[in-house]
Parts: sequence; structure tokens; C-alpha cells
Amino acid sequence: MFLALAIIIFEVHVIFSKIYGERFNVQEFKRDWCRQRKAALDWKGILEPCKRDLEYSVKPRSVNLTDGTSYENSLIFAKVAPAGQFSHILIESRDKLNNPKKYGGDSWRVMIRSDEANLAADVTDFNNGTYGAFALIMDPGTYTLDIRLDYTLCDGLRNPPVEWFHKVHCSGVFTNQKDIGTELFADMKDYINQKLGNGQILTVQVPPSNIDSVGHAQLMVEADNECDVPCGKKLWDGYGRWSINNQWKPFVDEINLPSSSGSWRMFEGRKNLDYTGKHKKGEGIFWIYGDSLSFYFYESFSKTRREFCDTHFKMCNVSYNWIYPKTLYELTETCSETKLEVPRVLHYLREVTNKPNMIDQNSVLLFNAGAHYVKTASFAQYQEAIGEIAKLLSEEFAGKAIWKSTAAMHDQTATVMGSFRRFTTDQRIKLFNAYSNEVMCQAGVSFLDIYPISASYPGGTKDGIHYKSEVFYPVEELLVGYFSRE
Repeated sequence: MFLALAIIIFEVHVIFSKIYGERFNVQEFKRDWCRQRKAALDWKGILEPCKRDLEYSVKPRSVNLTDGTSYENSLIFAKVAPAGQFSHILIESRDKLNNPKKYGGDSWRVMIRSDEANLAADVTDFNNGTYGAFALIMDPGTYTLDIRLDYTLCDGLRNPPVEWFHKVHCSGVFTNQKDIGTELFADMKDYINQKLGNGQILTVQVPPSNIDSVGHAQLMVEADNECDVPCGKKLWDGYGRWSINNQWKPFVDEINLPSSSGSWRMFEGRKNLDYTGKHKKGEGIFWIYGDSLSFYFYESFSKTRREFCDTHFKMCNVSYNWIYPKTLYELTETCSETKLEVPRVLHYLREVTNKPNMIDQNSVLLFNAGAHYVKTASFAQYQEAIGEIAKLLSEEFAGKAIWKSTAAMHDQTATVMGSFRRFTTDQRIKLFNAYSNEVMCQAGVSFLDIYPISASYPGGTKDGIHYKSEVFYPVEELLVGYFSRE
């Protein structure tokens, strides 16, 4: 599968194959384009390698087991295509005895960086010891590959123990800041976070594109329309790359024809995107509902888009939740409310959707049930909650509901909020996102996927969870354009 004209073998067992001058393979491009879009809903594929091994136990730590994956011994093979085509990376996990592994369960993260662009690759676990990563690199140049092993032996997908969050969160440790990061408070021994190749810098050279920009734009439209993605309510896929000056360049920009005018035009010609953004100007409420990521998004949106809140809608508003409503920065008020109870979740959601000003077809609910569900609930509990939430939004809410996915994790840290980080893994976030994306699509609820734009952000997070406001300025612009179309 990985043919080579030139092969370089590094001492850390890393092999690169570089392919230059190949003709543009249209069918291969369309296949990879659709694979990337389908991955956002493929929760079964994420779950499959670990579906029988999700429960956390006081087993011997995977970092000490010989069958745990070794980031020093593992190999990579890379097929580097010209700019504008998908490049492929194959990771071969090896154990600590340097044996190739025959099963999955590893959590690999792949970042691709250059002086021109930064992007994250989508990683697929083939459940045979190998992992495929692919990315659409649009700009030629020299790229550095940052490939990290976060967890092995399914540790990145494990459910938190029953009452774990409550015991830790309500242990009183918050009253003594010096205890943060201790073993009692933050058990992060399963978290590896080490670069493949033991830290050696790995680079590849991406040749210039061999297709013109107009033809490439038309190909993206064709590929998107031909994808058999089971969702006709996608507001935005969030795919693209960050430039060196932290400017976001989404792939959807590539299909803006020269005659286009107005940001909403990006939706035209794309079969799988939601077109129903029109509403009566000056009517309805724009309500953002979710965790701290959603709350900070509201803070930025209501300030930078004040005119939009005051003129296109009656107002913008927000509800801040963990699992249930709470006060920002208050860490003790929910000690008796950390258990996920679906009827209570629906009760508080209805308190918003049934407000007099929200019973209006011009109102919008931008909704997320994200990071706090990931850190406290099992996947089975989350499935039940999301199913009921989707039913409520699709059958009871009079306005337009938009589901917003949860942002990506970068490097975790136990020094800020300790054990909050243990089960808020990037692999669990991807699993929970994919499931909720599919369920919302099936229920006819629009979804806006912010995971890819956050995964590709070169600056990472401020504390493992939260981002600078400017990371989501492109999302703000998209929402304004979407609801401002005439």
C-alpha cells in the first residue's frame, strides 16, 4: 500500500516513503474526502477495539506491562502526496519487547506542522496493531510530524469508576491548593503523552500541487455531494488548517466560486450541508446552552457580535451547566449532583426551551452536552442521555436547534484541576462526539462540528480544556453569516 521512490530509515525505526510527480487520482481523493467526513459519525469504529474492555479497574498499570505499546519501538510509514491530495501515515504499534502488536486500543495523536500551516490528522484504529492517519495538506513545504502516544491497552476509552468523580470532587482537596497534582487527587499514571521516536524530529517534504485551484474546488464539491454520509443537517464540518499567523483556512473556502458574495454562499452546492438558516430579523432569542466551553464562547460571541445579538435577534443568552446548571467557578455546589440522571437533564433543558421568548420559530438553541459528561459518565449513560436530548430538541423545541460538538483535547495536565483530566481523554471526546453527531443527524437536528478546528489549533489549550477566544472566531463568523442570509 505504501510504495516508495525514496526510503529513509532512522535509528528510531521510523520509515518515510515519499512519492513525487504522481498524477492526481480523482477517485482516491474522493474516497479519502468521504472517509474524513464519515469519521465524524463513526462511533462504532472508534469503540470496536475496546468495546469489551471499557471498565476501569485497579489492574497493574499499563505503563508497566510488557504488552503495553512502546512509543520508542513503534514504527511509522508515510506516503506523502503533493499538496492538495491526502497524505497517509501508517503507525505500527510495537510492545516493550519490540514485538508487532496484533490488536488495537492505543490512543495516537498526529499533528502536522510547518512554517505555512498546522493541521491534525484523522487517526483510525484498524484493531490489528496498526493505525492509519490521513490529512489533506494544502500547502507545499517541509512539515514536522508530532506523533504522540497518549494511552495504550484501551486506557484512553475506559469509563470512570462509579462515584469516582463525586469522591474526588467532593473530597475537600479544593480547599488545599498545594494538594493539587498529588497521587491521591490526580491519578494520571496511565497517561503516557510521549512522542513516537523518543522525541526525534520527524520531517517530510510536501511537493507543490499538480492540480489547479479551480479544478480542485470543483472536485471538492463533487466529492462532498457523492459522499454517502448519513446526515443532511450538517451546519459545518470544521475541517481546514491554521496558517502560521493563526488564521483559519477552512476547506469550504476552496469551493467559494469567484461570483459568490456573502458568507452564507459557502453552503451553496453542498448536498450534505444545512441551508435553513433564514429567520425573521429582530425576532427570537439566540440561546447558548452547555459547559464552560460554551459559556466562554457566549462571552466572546455576545461581545464581538453584539450588533448581531441586538439586531438579528432580540437578544443572546446563555445557560451554564456541568451536567446540571451551576455557578461559574463554584466548585462545591454540585457535590450532591454529579450523578447523571436523564430526567433531571431534560427538566433543566425544558426550563430553557419552554421559556415564553423561546417558544418562537425564530429562536435558536446552540446546545452542547460535552466535557463534564465525558469526565463523569459511562458511554452507555451518555448514549441514553443523548437519545432523549435529541428527541426533545427534534420533537418539542419550536425554534432551530443546533448541536455543537465538544472541542478536542491536546496535552493533559494534572496540575490545574488534577483528576478532572483523567477520563476527559481525547479518545473519549471523539467517541462521544461521533455518537452524538450521528444521533442528532438521525433526529433532524443540525450539528456544528468544532472538533477539527480545535484539534488543529497549533497553540493547543490554555489548561487542557479551554481555548483562547480567537480559536472560535471562524465559528462566530459562520453563525452570523448563516443567520444573516437574505
